[in-house]
Amino acid sequence: MLDVFRSQTKSIFIYIVLGVIILAFILTFNTSGPITGRGGADLGALVEVDDTVLDARELTLAMNFSADPPAPSAAGFSRLQAENRYEKSRFLFSGLVNDLVGMTPFDGAVPPIKREKVMAELIESVLVAREGRKLGLGVSDSELTARVMRLQRIFGTQFTDEQKNFSAKKYDVFVRYQLGTSKSLLESFLRREILRDKVVQVVTAGVNVSDATVNAAMVSDTKRPKFEYIAVDAASAKVAVKVSDADADAWAAKNAAKVKAAYEAQSAKYNQAAKWQVSGLLIDSTQPEAAGADAKPKDDGQQKKEIDALKADFDAVIAGSKAISGPKGADGKDAGSKKLTEVDAAVRGAWLGQYFHDVASDKSRHTLTKDIGGKFSDAKTADELAGAPFDKQIASAITGAAAGSVIGPFKTDKGYWLVFVDAKIAAKVVTLASATRELAKGLLAEERAAGQLDAIAGSVLAAAKKDASKKLADVATAWNKAKTGSESSPLTALVAGPIGKSPTAAMSGGLEAALGLPARDTDPDSVPGLGKVAKLVAAAWKLTEKNALGGSVFKSEDGKRRFIIRLVAAKKDADKTDDEKKVEAKTRKDLRATLEAVGRQTAWRAYVKKLVTTAEAAGDIDRSDAWAGLVEGDRKRYATEMKRAAANKKALPKLGAPGSPLQINLGGDKGGKGQPMKIEVKGDAPAKPAADKPAVPAAPAAPAAPAGDKPAAK
Repeated sequence: MLDVFRSQTKSIFIYIVLGVIILAFILTFNTSGPITGRGGADLGALVEVDDTVLDARELTLAMNFSADPPAPSAAGFSRLQAENRYEKSRFLFSGLVNDLVGMTPFDGAVPPIKREKVMAELIESVLVAREGRKLGLGVSDSELTARVMRLQRIFGTQFTDEQKNFSAKKYDVFVRYQLGTSKSLLESFLRREILRDKVVQVVTAGVNVSDATVNAAMVSDTKRPKFEYIAVDAASAKVAVKVSDADADAWAAKNAAKVKAAYEAQSAKYNQAAKWQVSGLLIDSTQPEAAGADAKPKDDGQQKKEIDALKADFDAVIAGSKAISGPKGADGKDAGSKKLTEVDAAVRGAWLGQYFHDVASDKSRHTLTKDIGGKFSDAKTADELAGAPFDKQIASAITGAAAGSVIGPFKTDKGYWLVFVDAKIAAKVVTLASATRELAKGLLAEERAAGQLDAIAGSVLAAAKKDASKKLADVATAWNKAKTGSESSPLTALVAGPIGKSPTAAMSGGLEAALGLPARDTDPDSVPGLGKVAKLVAAAWKLTEKNALGGSVFKSEDGKRRFIIRLVAAKKDADKTDDEKKVEAKTRKDLRATLEAVGRQTAWRAYVKKLVTTAEAAGDIDRSDAWAGLVEGDRKRYATEMKRAAANKKALPKLGAPGSPLQINLGGDKGGKGQPMKIEVKGDAPAKPAADKPAVPAAPAAPAAPAGDKPAAK
């Protein structure tokens, strides 16, 4: 084919084909000119700040380093996370240190159009770097190298070869093909960012929080009331209502469906399968539990000999050939040593069980039960016995054995087991007919209690008032014992609060801000677990140590619960445990950090606002017609997407409010001053779909690049 091509070299057709190829190559790749990230040549200046030109190449690079706004189709938690990351960061993927991520220039709404937001941040960067140079600040080659090396982890790449030496080739490939820019532009951008970060540190270095300020915030937090409460509802109050057999029978006859439903709901109570209480003794394992990964399997034959010897020993005890020590008596005295055949038949099982537990404590290799004599804490059904650490074979043997028996050995993949059957708990089946009266009494009592809640809760409050210094937990215990004989139920005292919003959460946004969620709409009249209880909350704020008990019964919003409350007094320092002191110290430290972060952010935004406003007034920021055209196009597309999304009833972010000094004056005119551009849009607004970006890691210590291969100094 090459021969044919050579023979036609003077053909006009060949010249035309070659010309088209060359032209396409120039227009598409343009390797002779600066790379813009989109192909083609430089589009020229978009914005000029003082003597610095911000063109399409730099804007594209900055956008590559920035988080994307949420896509119009995004919803729920993913949307909230994207919004949080977009609005609360600048050049998130440029390798900046973590404590500067939130130092954004916007003191109001953040532009939802990414191009506008990024250009505003570039303008800020140029102006701040100019101030940094005035202060005599600079950027060393080693600082630039460290910043460049951070990009490896952020973008999931490597600039080093197999010998961990800096590879200029890998770095060049990353810059040209992953970032779509040139090394000189990237390094100029990063130098300016490093300088800008230094100015941030200088401007905010004087922000300190005094101990008095922290103490004041801590005091305001401790003033938030924390209280214990008893909740009384129909289910717990029914024990205070008496129902006769005749009333229960009459009610059951009319409410058979309710009785049946209650019976089925309490099936576990009325239909209990047989259970076995067992203890086990495990002799090693073919792959021993305690062995390391490189350990060799145990000698199975040796383990079999050991388990057989133990079984023979138990057989000797059962046959009366060996004396053993019995369990201690009720008085704590030892029962002495006897042969099992010399012991009363009624207690032989207890003696054999004691001996099994002693041997298991010494010989068993089962780490979960060895220290408690091989005892499994819970009685198990046949199905449960068939599961780990036993199997169906062992379960079948246990269910067929008498209580007080030693059975086995059994081989499993964990080793050899001997099992002692401590006890068998017989199955319990109560028919619906037999349970009807009991169920009807409970249901009718609960029905009646619902109408007597005020009186029953009032009796609990009256009991509390007899000794106002008594904790509600003690009041509940006494009331329970009087009504049921049990101290633990049905009433319990729980702790709520502290109510209101903590100072730290109020300033930082709390957990919601950390997760990228919107601020919680805290209802001051609501208490977690209790719901909206305005009167209770008002009373809680008035409680004092001298008058700790709430003076009345409080009702839930739905009317189904009543509450008795009592203030939980703050502990004095002398009464606090070491753990409580540690928690308080950490709270104080976190509060100081939050106050300092808020103060630094406020100081920085005020500094930037003044800097930009002054530059605008002096005419130092000149936005070109090309920039105005780009923004106008973005906003028109934005408005179209907003309308489309509104039609689809999707929740979308609002267009940034005008007035920020970094996003006004978008058009260009003869005087170099632009005109504000406003778009009236109804409904919510979408943003450009988010592209996946790697998560920002903590900045690692960066190795220095070898001389000659390090990023070029400027």
